[in-house]
Amino acid sequence: MPTTTRNRTAFSLIELLVVIAIIAILVSIVSVAVQDSVRSARKTVELNNVRQVGNALLMYAGSHDDRLVRGWQSTGVQALANDTIVFPDFMEIPPAPNYRASDDNIAGPWTWHLVPYLDDPDPIMRWHLDPEEQRIEHFIDQGHEFAHQPAFAYNGWYLGGQWDFWDPHYQTPQLRFTSVAQADGSKVSPVVRTIPHVKNSTEVVAFCSAFEADGPQDDPRERDRVAGTWLVEPRLLANRMKWGLDEAGNVHIHEAGHIPLGRNGGPPAVWFIDGHTDTQTHEDLADQRRWIDRAKPVGDVPARDWSHEDDVR
Repeated sequence: MPTTTRNRTAFSLIELLVVIAIIAILVSIVSVAVQDSVRSARKTVELNNVRQVGNALLMYAGSHDDRLVRGWQSTGVQALANDTIVFPDFMEIPPAPNYRASDDNIAGPWTWHLVPYLDDPDPIMRWHLDPEEQRIEHFIDQGHEFAHQPAFAYNGWYLGGQWDFWDPHYQTPQLRFTSVAQADGSKVSPVVRTIPHVKNSTEVVAFCSAFEADGPQDDPRERDRVAGTWLVEPRLLANRMKWGLDEAGNVHIHEAGHIPLGRNGGPPAVWFIDGHTDTQTHEDLADQRRWIDRAKPVGDVPARDWSHEDDVR
């Protein structure tokens, strides 16, 4: 009797598993590539936005005799000068018009002072938020958050400076770090107040993505979800260690402060005083020369580790 042969048309279980495994690998590869592409695109947007904030600073300086915007000023300083700025709807920004010490000092940080120099400030200063959260609908309700939690932080200790009645014996506002002692005991004034007085404009960071740490901790893991902040601090602020790197290069925050932060799977985005943007690793930003134009070698202390005493006790 003749035998008949059948052509096999079905996959075996092993073959099906192999095919499924190959598909899973391909999906994984494509997924990683898509995520990398999205992150790269968002990093490009971030760099473009920080450039616009930097350009606003230059325009502000051009309108104010080359002066850099102040990093922060207290309610008392604003009251003395009757310094009043307004929201886009022309309402006065607190603490104006009363300047009570108990009022929320929304106009204290630099943030609202640069808004007139930005074409579309909401999606620029709040780009790290979800699109539906970026637009400000109620200035009084959301003004504080805009002022204190923007996407980019200002090097406001050493550019523009912090202004208050630091010494109550004087009736005029004082700039913090006006005259401070460095390692060899000599006095310096490390705060730069005008654009022309910046000597190393290609090295000094003006704006940087950052977050506010409420105490000692490690670098946050879910970086994209962390709120921004208005101020960024160098590794050594005066003679205090704010943050540093361990032997493996990981960031550790030593005390509460405003710390550089990388978003979108990359390092922090920064804008330099000379107008260029770039990303900088925390190793780069650990160099004091990135923050302090007057940082230099003093005795056995290299410029990278330059520090000074505080002038407020």
